[in-house]
Formats: sequence, structure tokens, C-alpha cells
Amino acid sequence: MLKNWLHRPITRNTAWMLLGYTAKLAFQLPTFVLLAQLLGPEEFGIFSACLALGTLLSPFAELGGYSLLIRDTVAGMPARQALGNSLLTSAIAGPVVLAIMLLLKLILLPQATWTTVGAIGVAQLIASRAWVLVQGINVAYGLLGRNAALEILNGLISLIFVLLLHSIGASAQNWALLFLTNSLLIGFLSQFWAFRTWGLPVASLSGVRKRIALGLQFSVGVAAQSAYTELDKAILARLASAEAAGIYSAPYRLINVAYLPLNALLAAMYPYFFQAGGLGLRHSRALALRILPFTAAYGLVVATALYLISPLLPHFLGESFRQSADALRWIAWIPLLQGLYWPFADALTGAGFQKTRALIQGGALFLNATLNIWWIPGHGWLGAAWAGLVTHVGLLMALGILSRSR
Repeated sequence: MLKNWLHRPITRNTAWMLLGYTAKLAFQLPTFVLLAQLLGPEEFGIFSACLALGTLLSPFAELGGYSLLIRDTVAGMPARQALGNSLLTSAIAGPVVLAIMLLLKLILLPQATWTTVGAIGVAQLIASRAWVLVQGINVAYGLLGRNAALEILNGLISLIFVLLLHSIGASAQNWALLFLTNSLLIGFLSQFWAFRTWGLPVASLSGVRKRIALGLQFSVGVAAQSAYTELDKAILARLASAEAAGIYSAPYRLINVAYLPLNALLAAMYPYFFQAGGLGLRHSRALALRILPFTAAYGLVVATALYLISPLLPHFLGESFRQSADALRWIAWIPLLQGLYWPFADALTGAGFQKTRALIQGGALFLNATLNIWWIPGHGWLGAAWAGLVTHVGLLMALGILSRSR
């Protein structure tokens, strides 16, 4: 039965996602280079630290909406009801999480302006959640061409806005406002497209209440996943300097861009993990093993390429980012580790072991935070790189062992 799931729709959906992510890559690379050159390490570090904090908190503004949308539609719930429940949940949680982010600004980001933090907070916790939920419903129905179109549009607008930044004045605050405008545009367009397809969403408070407990499990897992890739930037800005955060964030942005094609495959496969997981963890793990050669091979190729091109980084970003080349050599191997453990993480979720996955990722978050707080004051960005590598190795061991033992 598993063989039947690896058929043409997956190939088509992966191709659509790959098209979207390839176009996104084509736009993001020049956007990233121009943004780093315009802002410089310090302002780029401030923006990256604020963005990292918003990314850390965003799962709690969504409460597992993306995954629960896919789960509910796979189980037969109408699209407008699944989308409506997720939108209502986000509408309740988003403003609360935004207030928490503004409070954390006092502790973690004293050098950032309130406008910068507020703009990024609204973009990440409210506007982007609207887009992410539509992405989930498109994945559930195999309409990944729509997600590709939205990715292309998002990348194009970002590139236009970074060119506009040069005219209005390059600063973290101005870029945060443009970032917010972009997020609002894409969020509105994605929701409008969804409404035209499935009608106005419907929701019930009882449906939302049923989602909260499970949604928190998804939120903890996703937040922890974001934390051990984003937390170090916020800690760097607080315990080292905004410049150190910028030097470290620049190569990390390259890693995120390089990971996009692998995201295409995993996004296309995600609903099938729920189908396989309905038969038990053994089946979802078998699906993970079938795609593991592809994810591992891609991770190895990307890691090697990033390591080899690291000396070129200062030539594109400027001499102020010279240390970013050394940082990239250290963290270049993270895509390989992600390619090895990510299929097993999705296998656990698909089989109904999201709580277990969340506990593993929560442990990784605790380890990462502890190591960052320990190593960053004495070693700066190098301590953050060490903490990230140790955390990803720990995740690989825990997820691989646990998915095998159940």
C-alpha cells in the first residue's frame, strides 16, 4: 500500500513546491545580498534578532493550525470549516502572543525600537499566520501550484521592497515596516483566494476548544524546532552584540535558502505521513525510510557546497561580513543533519505521536538555550555555532532511536 502513495501526485506536488521554492530562491538571494549590504552587520543583526523572536513565538499564535488543517481535511472535514476553526484560533491567540513579544523586547532586544519589534510582531504573528493556514489547506487538497504562485509573488515583492529601502533610508526599522507591508499583502491575497475557492470560512467555539490542547503540543514542537535554529540570534544580540548577531545571521540565511528544495519534498509528503500513520508508526516510519536517501543526499550536497563557497561570502556581502565566512564553515553541516532526522520527526507526527515529538524538541530547546547562554558570552557567534551543531546531533539520535523503538 505504501508503494501506491509514492505515485504521480507526489511527483507533481513536489514539482510545484520546487518551482515555488526555486523562484523564491531566485528572489531571496539578491534580496538577502542587497539587504545585508544596505543594513550592515549591526542593523542587519537587530532585524534578524527581532525576526528570530517573532519566529520563535509564531507557532503559539497559530496553535498547530497548519498541521491540524491537514489532519482535519484528510479525515474528511470540509475545507471552509477546517480553515475557519484555525483562523478563529489564530485570531484569539495572535494578539496575546504579540503582547508577550512586546514584553520580551524589554529583556532581549533593548537596542531595537518599538516600531521595529511591533512591525515584525504583527507580520509574523498575525499576517503571516493567515498565509500559512492557506498554505496548509492547499497542501491538504494537493493544490501546491497555488503555494508556488504565492511564493513567487512574495519573493518578487521582497526584492522590490529592498530596492525601495535604498531610497527611503536603510535601517532595521524601515525594513521592518516594508516587511510588514509585504506580509499583509500576501496574507490578504492568500485568504481572498481561499475564500473564492471554498467560500467564507465557518467556525465554532467548541471546535476551537477541542483544538487547544493538541494545538499546544504542535506549538511546543514547532516553537522548539524554531528555537534551536533562531534562539541563538536573539541571545547573541543580548549577550554579545547586534553586530555579532548580524555576522552569524547572514550565513544562516543562506542555509535557510539552500534548504528550500528539501522543504518542497517534505511539504508534499506531509499529508501522506498522516495516511501512513493511520496504520501505525511502523508504516509512517517505512515511508520516512523511503525518502531518507533523497533527503540525506540533498543535505550532504548542500552542506559540502556551502562549506566550499564560504570564502566568497565577504565578496558579496562586504568586508564587514568577513567573519561570516568562518561562521558558514561551522554551520554548513546543519542541512545534512536536518535531512537525516526530519523524515523521522514527520513519521512520529503522522502516527499520532506529536506529544512525543514535542517532548524531544522541547528537550532540544532546553539543551540549545543552555549551551548558548553558556558559550556565547565567552565565544560569541562561535559559541552559537557549537550549540547549534550539538543540538542537531542530539535531535538526530533521539528521533532516530525513538521512531525505531516504538
